[in-house]
Order: sequence, then C-alpha cells, then structure tokens
Amino acid sequence: MTHSRDLRLDRRHFIRLGTGGLALATLGCGGEPAVAAAADTATASDASGSDASTGDTAAPLPFDLSGVPEDTALFPLPIAAGPVAGGLTVVCSSAPATSRWLVWPEGGDASSVVELPPFDVDPASGDTRGLRKGASRPEGWAKRTVSSLAPGVRHFVALVHGPEGAPTARSRITTARVPHAEGETPTITLSATACTKYWYVPYDALTLATERPYDAFLHLGDMSYNDDAVSLEQYREAWAKTLADPGYVSILGAGVFLNTWDDHEIANGEWTELPAEHVKNGRDAFYEATPAVPDAQGRFWRSVRWGHTVEVFVLDVRGERDPASRETPNAQFVSPAQLEWLLRALAESPCRFKLIMTSVPVARFPEVWPVKDVWDGYTAQREALLSAIVGRVRGVIFVGGDYHFGSVHRVEREGPRKDHWEILAGPGAASPNPLVGLVEVSPELTETYVPKAQFEYANTQSAATELVFDPAAGTVQVRFTALESREVVFETVLTPD
Repeated sequence: MTHSRDLRLDRRHFIRLGTGGLALATLGCGGEPAVAAAADTATASDASGSDASTGDTAAPLPFDLSGVPEDTALFPLPIAAGPVAGGLTVVCSSAPATSRWLVWPEGGDASSVVELPPFDVDPASGDTRGLRKGASRPEGWAKRTVSSLAPGVRHFVALVHGPEGAPTARSRITTARVPHAEGETPTITLSATACTKYWYVPYDALTLATERPYDAFLHLGDMSYNDDAVSLEQYREAWAKTLADPGYVSILGAGVFLNTWDDHEIANGEWTELPAEHVKNGRDAFYEATPAVPDAQGRFWRSVRWGHTVEVFVLDVRGERDPASRETPNAQFVSPAQLEWLLRALAESPCRFKLIMTSVPVARFPEVWPVKDVWDGYTAQREALLSAIVGRVRGVIFVGGDYHFGSVHRVEREGPRKDHWEILAGPGAASPNPLVGLVEVSPELTETYVPKAQFEYANTQSAATELVFDPAAGTVQVRFTALESREVVFETVLTPD
C-alpha cells in the first residue's frame, strides 16, 4: 500500500528583537495583529530523575528573527529539545559563551517569552545541570531545562548572541510541543529510527521522516558511531560530525527528540572491557550532545507521557548490563533498580498504550539468530520482564533497533506472548543485516530466518518508521516509508490489549 500526505505551511512567525524589549508577532492567514511587550525572564528547574509528561511538534515551520541574521558560523550545530515534565530540555553543542536561550509559544504574546542564560548551575553543589554529577562544563555549549511551559502547545527555541536587547546573530530555530496534559487523549504520532553510520551520510531517511507531521522523534541508539574515540575531545568531534548532518539538522529542528543509546555511542561491543576513563569520556560526551539528562546516580532511564494516550519508557539496556551474569539465574541486562522501576511504572500507568524503547530486541527470534547481545541472551531477566507484562499490563508494545533492518514481529511465535508486538525502527543509515539480506535475495530462506508466523515485515532498506496511537479506536498504525521510492512499503494496524 502506498500513501502520501501533502504537508503545507499555513503560517509564519516573526519575532523582533530590539533595544528595550522583545516584540513577538504571529501572522496567520488572516493577518493577526502583533502583540508587543517586554520579555519575561524565567528560571529552569532540574529535570534529573523526573518522569516527563510531554508531547512534541508537527512539521517544522520557517521562522525569522527579524533583523537578526542566522549565523551558522557561530551556531553550526542544531538545537535539540527533549521532553521533561511540564517543559523542555534544550541543548546545543556549539554556542558562544555569551549566548542566551529564547523560548516562546505559538500564538502567545511576548509576555510569555522565556529568556535564559545558556546553562543552569545547582547552587548547592556547583554542578551544571544536564551533565553527569561532577562533570566539567565544556566551552561553546548550552543546555538547560525550561519548566512551566503550557502543556500541549507548540514552542519555538533559539539561541541569540550579542548585547542584551540588541543581539547580532541567532541560531537555527527548533520547534517542539510541550506535553499534553494529564487526562487528555489525543491521537499521537511518533517517528523513530536507529543506526546512522557515517559511511552512509547524508542521512536522508531522517529528512524523509520530517515530511510527515509527528509528535516526537524516537532514537533507539547507535546515533553516532564513535568507535574510534577515546578522549573527551575525540568524542566531541565525532558528535559534532553526526549532528551537522542534514538529516539530524532536519529532525532536531522539527520537534521533540527522545533518545537512548546502544554500544556505538561509546564503542563497538561491550563497554565492560574498556578502561573506566574511556567509558566516562563517552558518557560525558553523550550528555553534552543530546537532551538526555542524568539523575544523581548518572542514570537517564525514565518515562514520558503524552496525556493519557501513550507513555514511552526509555530504557538503558547497554550501560547497566553484566555480561558475566548472562546465563545465570541473576542475569542482569538492566539493573535491578531499572527493572523494578519499569515494572512498577508500567503497572501504574494510566495511559492506553505503553511503548517500551529498548535499543536491542526483546523478541525471541529463530535459533539461528545470535543471542549474546540481546534480551533473549539474558533469559532469567527477560522472563521476569515478560511475565510481569503478559496478561497483566494492557497495551504494551516494544520498539527497538540495532539489527540494521526494519520489522514488525511478534515477541514469540507461539503461546500467550505471540499477541505482543515489537517494531524495529528504520534502519536509518547502516549496512544491511546479513541474515535478512539473505532472505531478500533468496526468499526460500524466509522460514529459516524471518518465519511468517512471527514476522509481518522485515526489510533492510533505509526507511522512515511511523507509529500512530489512536486511543479511541484502541489501535496502533505502523508505517514504513522507504527512502529509495519515498513510498509506503508496509503498513499495518495493531490492536494491543
């Protein structure tokens, strides 16, 4: 089935900065009048350890900061906006030290414009919020959390540089919708990808994803292949190359960005074999480059609600695993604390759907597939997870990545777990999975590697992945749009109960 949508821009927004204040004008099709007032200054709150309730934006709109030119030499990298409870965490890895954040709502007056310094410091500890506890703040970096924003409202985020009240340059502008409020049940669209390796730049599948409106973009890991990095500066250089790609410029500017990591953000394979300083450098660079916010223990796993439609659970299945425990009764793929939190939060969630972001698959594939690096290789903990979900928690779906192919498949081929579904997103830009690649050239191998009783779809081509959650119908529509043809190559409707 093919499907396309004509996405037209119907509104332009202008914000004018000048001596004596900030004037915001919103011009709609009917020529709405401008409203001018002095800009308010707001404080940001620490998002560490909080569960977020948030939603994102639709397709990007072009904005002008009237009279203030966009300067990609001063601001070469895009702004990313991540969801937190009642607000956004905004980050940019390339910003002059004197930059200031501007955040303003669609359709609001200038009294609701938030103007903030580039980062927020905990007065008690002296730590910069948004980084690992004790980490040093890098130069040319800005990250902070903006709270008390209107729920469900699209906001715009920019950095400006120059004298206060008379800036001389600005960044690109990112658009992001703050969470829908508790109790609301809108239809929510999430776009997703995984695995973007620098061999395959530009990442055009990401740009393709922005051609359809979505409420958030989910990244399932292997966002930046930093395998050759060891020092903090090397990691920063690798992240800068990733974020400068046109695909990331597109998706980070188009809406809320929610991400986890897999192995390549730090190194190829298990991190337990690396020196502690090597891993610390990689972790620090991850928090510098993305909206993820560590709590006091350095953990970023958390959940985000879009009203009562869908709660997204962001797992860390890489940073807490213990490979030595894999085949034991105490197998640890995630920490006991993370599993306890996840099972409790799933049981308590008021949302119609629960989407679990896990960078590697939870499904049990045929025996020819390797299991050392996935949930199925840590049998005891996988059993604990699925036993607490199946028949007990309504509306659970898994979304993953890592395997370099897109798919829609059952968690298991037989038994009660066959009614639970997992989606592998993308792939964004990666070498084809060799096993699925064999099936594509030799279809007679289908039942060996991707049997029809388990897999509705499996394809190695780069694609944009879309999930539409409709709480009224109780359905999740899953759609893959191929990069090469720019057409929908697979579409199905799931009814998770």
